Amino acid sequence: MGESLGTWRRYRVAIIGCIVGAALAVGLAVSGGLGDTSGNGSGEVEAIRQCEGFAGKRLKSPASAEYDLAAAKDAGQWVVTGTVDSQNGFGAMIRSNVECRITLSDDLATLEAITVD
Repeated sequence: MGESLGTWRRYRVAIIGCIVGAALAVGLAVSGGLGDTSGNGSGEVEAIRQCEGFAGKRLKSPASAEYDLAAAKDAGQWVVTGTVDSQNGFGAMIRSNVECRITLSDDLATLEAITVD
């Protein structure tokens, strides 16, 4: 009887350890702790967001803008390229090519170059 009680306690400790471990893993995954470990995922999203903001300042109707952008890291800078569809001065939708070169550091985004044509 004593032997089976000791075995049950070991199983109970193992089960509790698994539950705690699983909860910790889920918590880290939700908070981004187990996300993209290359460090590029959040930078890519931020570079695209910043490029949309910078490009929007050059459009006649930034509220109508629909972006299709992708980002890649090149020599410490993010190069964001793609297209934007937005209304011109007459309300017609036109497509423009966009290219931004952005440097991200801490909480600062620096626009190095932009082309919207």
